[in-house]
Amino acid sequence: MSNAGMVGVPVIWGSNTTNTTAFVQITGSSMMMKTELLQAEFNRGGKLQSLLLGYTHRLFAQVTQTFACNSLHTIERRLARCLLFIADRVQSDTFGTP
Repeated sequence: MSNAGMVGVPVIWGSNTTNTTAFVQITGSSMMMKTELLQAEFNRGGKLQSLLLGYTHRLFAQVTQTFACNSLHTIERRLARCLLFIADRVQSDTFGTP
């Protein structure tokens, strides 16, 4: 996991597949692991399980908040929220080529 999270949450719920596609929009690093290995480690109940359960909790809170904001706020406020979200992910207050 990184500052941005993970792709493939359904595999920790027992699914062997996911219907998501990941693509990188900013420079950085990532890790990939086999589904079976992730599931086995998650099922051990250790630190990885704790981290992923916390991540999914925050992810669903974020999805809920985004849904509410998108239905209530003006386009300008939604854009500001989007820009703040990106700034948080890239850990920078500026946008553009480094």
